[in-house]
Amino acid sequence: MFKLLYDTHITYCSVKEFSADHGMCYIPRWMMRKLNVLPGEIIRVCNINLNKATFVKFRFRDGSFGSFTNPRAILENKLKAFSVVAKKDRIVIEHLGTEYTIDILDCKPNNVVDIVETDVEVDIDYGDTYV
Repeated sequence: MFKLLYDTHITYCSVKEFSADHGMCYIPRWMMRKLNVLPGEIIRVCNINLNKATFVKFRFRDGSFGSFTNPRAILENKLKAFSVVAKKDRIVIEHLGTEYTIDILDCKPNNVVDIVETDVEVDIDYGDTYV
């Protein structure tokens, strides 16, 4: 697992594959926006060890996600693309051509946790517009 830093911005990730040239890393555009970094700029990458998550609370910024049939299963499937979540962080998932932004309201046992191959208690707030 890695902590990425640029100026005062921080996010967390793991490696999908080791195919970039030495000294280079490729991160998704939404992660670049979160770090407020442009292509080619230098970021700091720190190797970190994390505890496995036991609990995570998510809040969708767009309540329409809750109207899908079995949104919990969709979220569980989409979270397979993530390895780390952090309290007060924000992630983006894509479903049926639409991006959904999700706030991480809480996670335990620490503020940053590993969610790979982990049974996690999940609390989901689908947002104000979900009926």
